[in-house]
Amino acid sequence: MKKIALAITAVVLCILALFGCNKTGMNTQEKNVSSSTANSSVTDSSVKKENIYMTFAKLPSPPKCKKVKDQATINKVTEYIDSYEKVPIENRKEKGGQILITITLPEGKMKQYTVVGDKLQIDNACYKVSKNLISNLEKLYDQIDVPEEKY
Repeated sequence: MKKIALAITAVVLCILALFGCNKTGMNTQEKNVSSSTANSSVTDSSVKKENIYMTFAKLPSPPKCKKVKDQATINKVTEYIDSYEKVPIENRKEKGGQILITITLPEGKMKQYTVVGDKLQIDNACYKVSKNLISNLEKLYDQIDVPEEKY
């Protein structure tokens, strides 16, 4: 029974991770992203730090996560993702998800990052990135000093 529940959870997470890339009419011309639309740091000084937290999940099996409230750690992760070159792409409908990062902002607003192979989704925008992003984010995950939980 636990295996079935775990399999269903993994499928649902994969569907949710890929759902945002399903944007029609996206410009398929490849170009480097240098505008602020791909920047994702959570550094707005008007936001109360105690109202921000990050769930950093490693998927698919067994799904594990770390829940972080430390603003410096959250910024380190988002700035690290921002440092990678991003080339806008259209959804290629690939299945799965290896890294899922959700940052919950005040008033329930969320910012979500999903990494699958060399694909990065930031909210509803999809990008091609270096394949090293996954392994480097896994290293960052291991460095975060909070207890690991089931996802």
